[in-house]
Amino acid sequence: MRNVIKLVILFGLLVVVTVGFSTASAQKPETINGKDQLIKMEQQISERLARLQSQLAAAAQKAEQERQEAAVKAAAEQKRQDEINRYGAWGPDIVDAAAMYGQSPSDLYLAMNCESGGDQHADNGVDEGLMQFDPGTFAGTPYGKSSIWDGHAQIYAAAWMWSVGRRGEWPVCGRL
Repeated sequence: MRNVIKLVILFGLLVVVTVGFSTASAQKPETINGKDQLIKMEQQISERLARLQSQLAAAAQKAEQERQEAAVKAAAEQKRQDEINRYGAWGPDIVDAAAMYGQSPSDLYLAMNCESGGDQHADNGVDEGLMQFDPGTFAGTPYGKSSIWDGHAQIYAAAWMWSVGRRGEWPVCGRL
C-alpha cells in the first residue's frame, strides 16, 4: 500500500513538472535556450509518466487481488465459525474432526446428541463417554490412549471410525 502511495505522489509531481514545462515553453519561447533539449526532456518525462502509470496500475491490481483474497479467507473463516457456533461447546472438535476425516459435522453432532446428549461423562453401564464407546472399541482407535471420558478424543475417534467404514457400530445414532 505504501508503494501505491509513493507512486501516486511521484505521478502527481511529474504531472506538475510536465505542465510547468509545457506552460513555460508556450508562454516564453524566447527565454528558453535549446528548444530541442526541452522537447527531449518532455519526451523523457512522458515516458516516465507512462512507466509510473503502468506501475501504479499494477500496484492497484495487486492490492485489489490481495483484498479479494483476504475477503475470501475472511468469508471461509466466518463460515467455519458459524458452523462451530451451530454445534455448541463441542463445535470446534466436531468441525475439525469432521474435516480431518471427511465426515459430516452435522452427522457427528446428531450422533453425539443421540448417544449422550453432549455429556462426556455419560455411562449406560456398557458404553461410556460422549459418543458412548465400548471401552475395548475406543482403545482400538488412534485415540485409544486417551481417557475414554475425553470428549475431544471421542469425537475424533468416532470420525476416524466412520472414515474407515465403521459407522454401523452406532446402530441407532450412527444412522441419523
